[in-house]
Amino acid sequence: STLHLINMDGDGRDMANVDSSAAEEKAHCCEVKIAFPTNLQAQQAMQVLAVDPEPTNRVAKQFRISQEADDKNNQKYYMVVRFESKELKMLRVAVSSFYDYLALVIKTMQEFDTSMGS
Repeated sequence: STLHLINMDGDGRDMANVDSSAAEEKAHCCEVKIAFPTNLQAQQAMQVLAVDPEPTNRVAKQFRISQEADDKNNQKYYMVVRFESKELKMLRVAVSSFYDYLALVIKTMQEFDTSMGS
């Protein structure tokens, strides 16, 4: 599996220069794109990771599967996860926790499925 951080939304300004009231009003998001060798593996990872809701309603999480062709016209399968929160700290905590669970899921898949590679 390959991990790609593909999108961090905001207004493009350095957060150190934004006053806290402006930061609270703006919804922040992070979209993570993870490549899998097959659509089945992407679906399985999504099913495992989507089971648990966020422990707080201050973060929203959405999953989807996408399929794209690479430059050699080989199909690639991606699990795309979008996180949204009004609070940057909560967004960071949710994404960090997600990566911990993702690492466990990928290691488990690699242990039981030789097509995942090491």
